[in-house]
Amino acid sequence: MEQLMAGTSEVYLDFMIVGFQSAPLIVSYFDRSAQIVRSVGAALVTDGVLVYRHRSYRNTEKFSVNYATIQRGKEKFTHGLAIAENLTKDYLVTTEEDLYKDLYYLLMNNYDLPLLEWWIPKLYEEMKNKKTLFFIPQYNYYGNLDRTIKKHGKDVPVKDIMVCHISLTEEILKEMIVSLFRRGQIWITKKEQKVLHFENLDEYFKEYGKSIVDNLKSILKPVSELNGKIDRAVLNNIRLYPQQAAMVNGIYEYFRKTKGRYALFSMGTGSGKTIQAATAAEMLYVGKWLEEHPDKTLKDAYEKDGVINYRHVIMCPGHLVEKWCKELRERIPYAKPVIIDTFSQLVALREGGSKRDCGKEYYVISKDFLKLSYQRIPTPKKEAVRNVEVFKCKDCGMLQMKNYGKCMCCKSENMEIVKTEFKRSGLICPHCNRLLFPTNYTFDVGVFMDELNENSWPMHWYDMSAERNHNQTCIYCGESLWMPYVKNINTEFGYEKKPAWIRQTFWSNRAKKGKVTNWVLRGYEHEAKRIYGEVLNSMEDSLGGCRKYSPALYIKKYLKGYFDVFICDEVHKAKGGSTAQGNAFHHIMQAAKYTFGLTGTIAGGVATDLFYILYRLEPGRMKEHGYLWTSVMKFATDYGCVETEFTADVNLRNNVCSRGRQLRQPKVLPGISPKIFSDFLLDRAVFLNIEDMSANMPPLYERIKLCKPKPGLETEMLRHYNRVIGIMKRYERDFKVPLASVRHQFGMSYLDKPYGVEPILDPKSGCEVVTPKDYRLLLEDGGMLSKEEMLIDIVKQELSEGRNCVIYAEYTQSEATNVLPRLQELILKHCNLQKNEVVVMRASYPSSAAREAWMHARAKEGMKVMLCNPRLCETGLDFCWMEKSITYNYPTLIFYQSGYSLFIMWQAAGRAWRLNQREECRTYYLAYEMTVQQAILQVLGEKKAATSAIQGRFSADGLAAMAKGVDTQVRIAQIMSEMDEQTGNRLQEMFDVITGEVEDTFGDEQTMLMFSELIERVEEVRENLGIEAYSLFDLFSSFTEDTKEEDLFDMSMFSMMSQFNDFISNIDVDDTVVNTTPKKKKRRAKVYANCSLF
Repeated sequence: MEQLMAGTSEVYLDFMIVGFQSAPLIVSYFDRSAQIVRSVGAALVTDGVLVYRHRSYRNTEKFSVNYATIQRGKEKFTHGLAIAENLTKDYLVTTEEDLYKDLYYLLMNNYDLPLLEWWIPKLYEEMKNKKTLFFIPQYNYYGNLDRTIKKHGKDVPVKDIMVCHISLTEEILKEMIVSLFRRGQIWITKKEQKVLHFENLDEYFKEYGKSIVDNLKSILKPVSELNGKIDRAVLNNIRLYPQQAAMVNGIYEYFRKTKGRYALFSMGTGSGKTIQAATAAEMLYVGKWLEEHPDKTLKDAYEKDGVINYRHVIMCPGHLVEKWCKELRERIPYAKPVIIDTFSQLVALREGGSKRDCGKEYYVISKDFLKLSYQRIPTPKKEAVRNVEVFKCKDCGMLQMKNYGKCMCCKSENMEIVKTEFKRSGLICPHCNRLLFPTNYTFDVGVFMDELNENSWPMHWYDMSAERNHNQTCIYCGESLWMPYVKNINTEFGYEKKPAWIRQTFWSNRAKKGKVTNWVLRGYEHEAKRIYGEVLNSMEDSLGGCRKYSPALYIKKYLKGYFDVFICDEVHKAKGGSTAQGNAFHHIMQAAKYTFGLTGTIAGGVATDLFYILYRLEPGRMKEHGYLWTSVMKFATDYGCVETEFTADVNLRNNVCSRGRQLRQPKVLPGISPKIFSDFLLDRAVFLNIEDMSANMPPLYERIKLCKPKPGLETEMLRHYNRVIGIMKRYERDFKVPLASVRHQFGMSYLDKPYGVEPILDPKSGCEVVTPKDYRLLLEDGGMLSKEEMLIDIVKQELSEGRNCVIYAEYTQSEATNVLPRLQELILKHCNLQKNEVVVMRASYPSSAAREAWMHARAKEGMKVMLCNPRLCETGLDFCWMEKSITYNYPTLIFYQSGYSLFIMWQAAGRAWRLNQREECRTYYLAYEMTVQQAILQVLGEKKAATSAIQGRFSADGLAAMAKGVDTQVRIAQIMSEMDEQTGNRLQEMFDVITGEVEDTFGDEQTMLMFSELIERVEEVRENLGIEAYSLFDLFSSFTEDTKEEDLFDMSMFSMMSQFNDFISNIDVDDTVVNTTPKKKKRRAKVYANCSLF
């Protein structure tokens, strides 16, 4: 047996195939020593060099190495198989029998050209003639060539393996295909084809969309066909729309036929995701009961309370708790919703046990209550000097800074921690006494000692100023670096040692905009003052916060298995990696069998919005795709857009200047790959927009209104506005000061309130950058700005048509930018309205839970125009409702100002266009022409189009925006530079495409039975009591003008009334609300014989 050498180790050769330029492609080797085999593998991975028969072979591409332990009789040895990465890209490994099939797969995988499999023989001959395909000669095969390997499930000797090198670009392949077409050697069809006529993707989808869908149906195998009729559940008083029923059926069939644990309801605002999720949760267990009782019918399942038993939990925003309870109580037969708002209720639930025997239980919990918990304080107590330590593989000797549980080179789990000669000063882990490094440490596998010296920087006290993803645990021992900050109980002699850390509050920046509270290690107060500036508040004598336990953590720990379905409303709010809301979502999910995630905006335009949600829902799948919890940037790189800046440094060792030196941390840009849809969403989510049901709804019009400044002082104001923005840009560029957020807020708000603006300060030094001029003169003698005049004109027009309005203004946080009082004054004055007809909703009052009741009360008082920040209406408020047979409607929405958040804008814009809406809806977006205000509307439109594509609504702008990958600030600058008179028209076209009509594919078929139709309960009781059926209209129509007043209530009438009262008294009234805490017994209401008919 011959040997080969790699690094300093020698092993036995099994076989080897060498490509062009002496580059080894496949190396199979073995040895009795596993350590030597792994050492050779590590050398191939790092250098790609081996020596065989006194000749050196080198492959510049990386190798991947797999190891296996083989037992042959009493002999035990380790086998290694090294495969070069360029083998699958530049070479074809096949057999004579499978040549055409393998060549077809290679071309389809590596080139973006559509090919038919029967073309391959012709293409193969063409590639040989063009000398783009060369076979590796047999003399480049070494070792045991009679050795067999698996190929397409068959054992094939190495000597029969054909390896050919393919030097082919997509352009050359395209030329070959065109040439074969022209010579008539290949074709798609013999039938005459018409030329495709379309100018953009929107026209293409419109013209050929049906053909695309038909082709997809032949490829995809859905769990369930589109079925718009439900036969395993009923609701009280309503039927689902066919589109909604199809979504519910899809979810039901998915859980019935697969082992899935979660599903996402990605549904636009107003499409009824609440009732769909509730129906799906109901249908899961009604359907299960019917399968377990094949002799029973749906009517048997709903015959009485207690036949179906389950327990569901719902997490939603605080102001939606009552709304969820009301919806469940009114729509789900026998539903018993309970609001959990005290810890004692959870304890009582635990004591009651997990048995389901109380019917249909729903526990509705506010996300704000669930995330309540104690504060946490850092555990490290000192900084000191220590040697830097690394993880070393005992088998191959590879060094790495992180402990993945195995060597990232040879995959061995035989790891040890070794000290290096380099010393560093930093925080010390209180558990293992080693230096603390951030867990997102970027310097990793294969570290050289001198590079380790340059790049190993541990954390200091200021890295623990607040909890972040990278400072949660020690990379060596894995222990948590945070502990509860609470007052200890039963301390000896009432004495308690002060904590090592104190809480201090500082200005967020030198411009004194906002405040931040940080942890500061005792003894470093002066350094903290130097870093953060003036101390506004210091809690040095505090011994801890109040003792409170997280309800979500309690549910995870003690109520596991107590719930069947967990419904998380507004799941996109849990997108943060270490936020309290994200953790609460994860804790409750662990306690339930199934999870429903409800959202109206699944992504905000960037790929990272989905990472932590997907990881919490299905960590196993994310790991299969190669993602760790800390791999958010890798996910963004694969499915989004990431910008990384490099610069060349000729002083770097080993000519690595070719890769350059990274200037700063990578930055995630807007942009989402459509691949995220097929990889993670296609088989786990249902998508429905209110536009899908637009055939049953009034039209929605979205209008962009751009206004020009009036000549004179207002035009001068616009020039000054551009000058101030230019000054801030130059200051930012010259002094390397981050002013982008200040600049954009100024750009969005100054033109709407060009007076009372404070000087703009440098956030680092506090120096004045520029002072905007005060243009209060524009308002003298009752003057108005152009945008204000446009708003008044729109409001007047809408009110004249009897349409109520809601006006949104984004920048209401500070007095300097808040325009709501001014707008209220103008509308009162110029629209001839009373104070009760123009109302401002403020963030301070009412509270989020009371906003709906507050709005309804104002509407009853005659409110015609409401002004507020769109964040206050983001969720939970409907602008069309009925109360006591009176319809209240606010079908016109006006965005006087727009912000940067797509989530907020999209949700707020959908408050009026609901399923119960019967009037035409109009949404206006106001902006000054050729300004940042217009630019941000275009950015939001692109984000909306991109997210619409993820949610199933494709357009040219949407697909372009998905792939754009431009930072928001850069994109605004690009739009500003490209603006012309046609830009506004293009922006309007974009919004028109997004809100276009959708064809109704279901028609008017009845989707499901209602509970009353299924049970016919009242009629059965009436028949049992022998009550004669009366029609009130028949009764009153039998009275004539000659009927005397005293005859209206004769004995027969009183007889009917008496029977009616007996009927009412004998009906069992279900107690629809169950409380876990005991309450006083209520007095039963009496029914008297002289009650009114109504």
